[in-house]
Amino acid sequence: MDILPVHYRGKTAKFPSILPTDNNCCRSIQKGVFYEIAMLKYIASLSQKGTYIDVGANIGNHTAFFAAHCPATFIYAIEPDDQCYEYLVRMVYSNLWQSRVH
Repeated sequence: MDILPVHYRGKTAKFPSILPTDNNCCRSIQKGVFYEIAMLKYIASLSQKGTYIDVGANIGNHTAFFAAHCPATFIYAIEPDDQCYEYLVRMVYSNLWQSRVH
């Protein structure tokens, strides 16, 4: 399976190329950019250690960013849509973050 890389500050998040939906988040990933990057940069600038919760995680855009760029000890990614959830799980395993993402 092909991978869509998203580069930011010297780190790369890998997303499986077959995206389950067509929305703004998926279009950003296809361009190699994190969706809502301004908000994510602000969150990272707070340098808050601890547990991060991504409710409505969709395909894992925020989950990937938190894992790579925030001092999270655990990340809980919650996604009720079966198709997006399956993609989210593949994305997490593609990046070997399963020890911090639940």
